[in-house]
Amino acid sequence: MTVIIYLMIILATFGIGFVASMLGLGGGFLVVPLLIFAGLSAHSAIGTTISIAMFVGFSSFAEYYRQRRVDWGLAIVIECASVPGSIIGAYLTSHVSSDQLIFLFILILIIISIFLISQPSIQPNFKFSYFIWRREIIDRKEQRFTYQVNLFWALLLGFFAGLAAGFFGISGGIMKVPILIFVGVPIHIAVATSSLMISLTSSAAFATHFLLGNIDYRYLLLASPGIILGAQLGARKARKIKPRKLRKIFSILLLLAAIAMLVRLLS
Repeated sequence: MTVIIYLMIILATFGIGFVASMLGLGGGFLVVPLLIFAGLSAHSAIGTTISIAMFVGFSSFAEYYRQRRVDWGLAIVIECASVPGSIIGAYLTSHVSSDQLIFLFILILIIISIFLISQPSIQPNFKFSYFIWRREIIDRKEQRFTYQVNLFWALLLGFFAGLAAGFFGISGGIMKVPILIFVGVPIHIAVATSSLMISLTSSAAFATHFLLGNIDYRYLLLASPGIILGAQLGARKARKIKPRKLRKIFSILLLLAAIAMLVRLLS
């Protein structure tokens, strides 16, 4: 790699860390295309990205922890389903080709982007009270968040988010934020709580990809510092942005990443 490519990756990963943390993500949905364009295979890009996402998750979580917006109990409960899913997903990558991984990655980006842009009125079924967990969070600014969560959907969808994390190298945040919103969590709490969930899910997926030999340590060392710094700044910026604007930013970035990946696949 030339010096120019080094600098481009450092600057790009800083920007990714900033945006990803602001949206409660690990940044994998943008890092995977970046590393593939840099020359890595899909398998190596995914394994390296989940490693980077692990550092981003812990970095942004530290800031959200300071803000006291993390729902610890909910995060740990959902991760009991997500972590096993991430291990299974990581192992499944060994059974598909690089092009197949890219194509599936494009599909999941488009589906989630459409979901967020359309903002469907579908809501989880709160009919059965024994699946409902009533929650209350008071942040550092004494702002109170009171909501109720459907645990059935949270655990079921959390497993599939973990599966996608291990399989696509996206840390699960790209799905966990929409899932948390879907099951009843306010978006600012969802973003903060997702940072803890990303840390746990990506750690499990990282261990599995490490055993599979899917991690390129050159890119890991190159990309991690910038993305961690960006994550810290993004987490501080998030509390100042309106929920609707967060959703719009999220959906636009997903579509752009999908288009870039499609161009790469067709070429």
